[in-house]
Amino acid sequence: MRNRVLCATIAALSVSAASLSPVVAPVAGADEQTAKISISNITDFHGRFEYKEDSKSPEKSIPGAERLKCAIDKEAEPFGDAHIFTSSGDNIGASPFEAMLLDDAPTIDVLNTMGLKVSAVGNHEFDKGAADLSDRVIPDADFKYLAANADSVKGTEPYTIEELDGVKVAFIGTVTADMPNLVSPDGIEGITWNDPVATTNALAKKIKDNKEADVVVALVHAGGISPQQFENIDVAFLGHTHVYVAPENNSTPVVLQAGSYSQGFANVDLSINRETKQLTVDEAKVVDTA
Repeated sequence: MRNRVLCATIAALSVSAASLSPVVAPVAGADEQTAKISISNITDFHGRFEYKEDSKSPEKSIPGAERLKCAIDKEAEPFGDAHIFTSSGDNIGASPFEAMLLDDAPTIDVLNTMGLKVSAVGNHEFDKGAADLSDRVIPDADFKYLAANADSVKGTEPYTIEELDGVKVAFIGTVTADMPNLVSPDGIEGITWNDPVATTNALAKKIKDNKEADVVVALVHAGGISPQQFENIDVAFLGHTHVYVAPENNSTPVVLQAGSYSQGFANVDLSINRETKQLTVDEAKVVDTA
């Protein structure tokens, strides 16, 4: 329940929560044998922490951090500390004036306040070079930045394991391998960019073979990836292409993508049998808060 932002001031506002193609499975009974966890994910936030209404084109309105956090909290409320808030990258960069003026320092402050726990790096995290990310951005972040497919990025980790309701959940973070074409070469000199899906699959196999975690979640700052491309992954949250991807029915793993600019988030609720480790997707959806 850490870092909850009070939503009372905006509770009366009509914040849409239209889900896209939810995947629903029977919910297991809540007992000592069943862990229940919830994972929320945003992507391509790009410093859109201020509310900006577009009355002519409401779909282009920017909900901002407060409304986004309020919508996430509504999904998280039944789970308490068994909920985690994640990102698939591009939290910063290509930001509006109010964020860009201070090199996105306010954006990191806002995400800290929102309780972001873990994030993949995006290509825009490297706009000012890898050294800026490592020496300025990461030290200010209360959340972990993951970069499994990028060698030699100081301050990042390939994956992290968090415990939710007694279940160990591994998060693997990767970024598109097209990095040399997306940022200044001088700022990322000496870094090797490996294929994000191949890297994710290899790490997921290692994690499961070694029984390091019961659930493996991929945070991939790349789009256009099908469920069939993942191996040993239970949930994958994509990014980079600024689109919504609703989960496919009966797909394994669950693959989602939550748009951009604070306009939506993805949410997955899981039940895990503590003894057999069997996983059930209770609900998977993309929520549009715009």
